[in-house]
Amino acid sequence: ETISTGNLIMIGEEAGSIVVDIAKRLMLLVRDAYPDWQVAYLRFSINHLVSEVKASCVHGRGVDVMDVIQHGGFFQLMGHQGKELMSALGLVDGVFLLVVNSKYDYEIHFEHADMTRWRISKLDGGTGVPAGMGVPGQA
Repeated sequence: ETISTGNLIMIGEEAGSIVVDIAKRLMLLVRDAYPDWQVAYLRFSINHLVSEVKASCVHGRGVDVMDVIQHGGFFQLMGHQGKELMSALGLVDGVFLLVVNSKYDYEIHFEHADMTRWRISKLDGGTGVPAGMGVPGQA
């Protein structure tokens, strides 16, 4: 378990339990959807009360951005839990990126200045891996 931030954020018991729950739910989703999964990412952002959740998964055949409609219940819950986590941390606006791997390790990164950080997309040259993270296993 690693918690890294651009700016140090102290995570208390309430926020820590939310992070653990989000990580567990993400791991369960990708394990069921992609039995050969390697790494999964969940990005939550909230800016001026507008929130967004995206997730992607690296697996044996490539990288997929998770379908929000197919996994609607998961994404709705992640939106709610993302807001709870930011509130527990005393943050109004910001971004967090949760990274989990098939060894059941996880890390979370926070950003509150650059609201575009770690975007997950396959548009405009995106790979599905959060921008700036690099594709696991590639130099």
